[in-house]
Amino acid sequence: MSLIVVSASLAHERQSQHEAKQVKQFLEDMLKGLDPNFANGRDTAILREILDKAAARVGKELTNQPGVEAELRSVIGTAYERTGQYPQAEEMQRAVLKLCRKRFGRESPEAAASLNDLGLALIANGKMREAEQVNREALEIRRRRFGDENADVATSKDNLAHACNDNGKFTEAEALEREALATRQRMFGNESQEVIDSLRNLIIILGDTGKWAEAEATAREVLALRRKLLGSQHPSVAGALYDLAWAAAGNGKQKEAEALKQEAFALRQKVSDNYPDVAISLCYLGNSMRQRGNLEDAYSVLSAALSLQRKFLGDDHPDTLYTLSNLGLIYKAETNWSKAETVFREVLALRRKRSGNDDPQALWEYGELYHALVAQRKYPEAAQLLAEVLTPAFVTNPACSDLLGRRLDLMGRQGRWAEALADATTLMQYQPTDYYWSYNVAALLVMAHNRPDYGRLCHRIPTTFAETTNPYIAQRIAEGCLLLPNSGADLQLVDRLATRAVTLGNGDGGGIGYFQACKALSEYRKGSFPGAVEW
Repeated sequence: MSLIVVSASLAHERQSQHEAKQVKQFLEDMLKGLDPNFANGRDTAILREILDKAAARVGKELTNQPGVEAELRSVIGTAYERTGQYPQAEEMQRAVLKLCRKRFGRESPEAAASLNDLGLALIANGKMREAEQVNREALEIRRRRFGDENADVATSKDNLAHACNDNGKFTEAEALEREALATRQRMFGNESQEVIDSLRNLIIILGDTGKWAEAEATAREVLALRRKLLGSQHPSVAGALYDLAWAAAGNGKQKEAEALKQEAFALRQKVSDNYPDVAISLCYLGNSMRQRGNLEDAYSVLSAALSLQRKFLGDDHPDTLYTLSNLGLIYKAETNWSKAETVFREVLALRRKRSGNDDPQALWEYGELYHALVAQRKYPEAAQLLAEVLTPAFVTNPACSDLLGRRLDLMGRQGRWAEALADATTLMQYQPTDYYWSYNVAALLVMAHNRPDYGRLCHRIPTTFAETTNPYIAQRIAEGCLLLPNSGADLQLVDRLATRAVTLGNGDGGGIGYFQACKALSEYRKGSFPGAVEW
């Protein structure tokens, strides 16, 4: 019996060695045609042709060797992704997953690895809802196989955090990223590329949730680490400078952010002749000019970036579309709504063709197109646009919040209170700590003559916001509970909010009138008419 086992083991080893040689030979054949300049953006057409031929060879020559085919398809898929050919990368990684599941099993490490690679391709392609599902499955398999203290598990957490953040699941995203970061710090040390990757992802999550001070501090840490590990003249340092500029701007440090962008652009010009890199740096620079109001120069710089990107990356590459969107924002700043509409329609058509409506950038562009339509009073077209994307299924996803808020605005403009109320209620559920939606629900319940639900809301929301130190929040919540008499709210608690608004906002010339009016209404609802008159 033992002889049979040994013979089988040797046969398996010989087969594995044979497969490994085939993989090596195939990759060497594929890579012979690559010119070193492809990485600089000059021979992308040649590279694409080589990859396409390699993919065709795999499909024809290795169908009876699934292990070899899977490994090669994975390599080709990664090459597609790194050269910006995201649809081809996705297609290739789907084929790898199918092969790995068939040969190794659905719960195998190989299947989990292919799910991970597919998840990255989906993220690159902007298909965030499916990316979340795929990365979640990869994480679950790896956890079951390896436990939490594992490098692959940390990688899956990092990727899932990215997808969750883009899908509006900010709390889960931050928790996952902090877990991944802690694991990587224990396994690789604080000064490692793995830790830098997690910190960089954390910057984006923190910024997207408005935690700008921590985002800025984290970005400074990443910049220091990259300079220490890679040297001050490395292209990745330019990327870290851009991240810090983004976080500093979010934290109100516009002047420093502009200087950081200039430094990053100069560094990228100095150390990289990669035309796509230079183009995106031009885009960032032009965007900074636009934000400062220098629209004429911004237009020239962004147009130059767009020309490079269309030449080297193609019309529908994400970087190209990002630059085109920024040109649309220039037209918006000029209130040239017709041209803004044209640009955002073009961007949306190209992006939807590439990745559908899932891409978070597409959702933002829907919002910009909606704004351009409303500015031109094209209300029917604006409503039709929102109907295209706000399907019943999509409204269940928190990522819809921005567009849902725009539909709420449109319904309110048309006096369609019931529909506006439905959207405001959904938004309040998605963002329970955002006072704006609570106030809107209160006002819309009044407009809809729904006193029972208005009373229940007024009983609850003063407690939710009782500790706020923001005078505007205190005023809005108090006012929302005072729209009708006998609202069911605790009038003493509501009055404390109104008092806090006038106290904290005493030096606010723009808001003090609103705060005083709210305090007067609070006194009136309590029956203190002299106090109401005084305020």
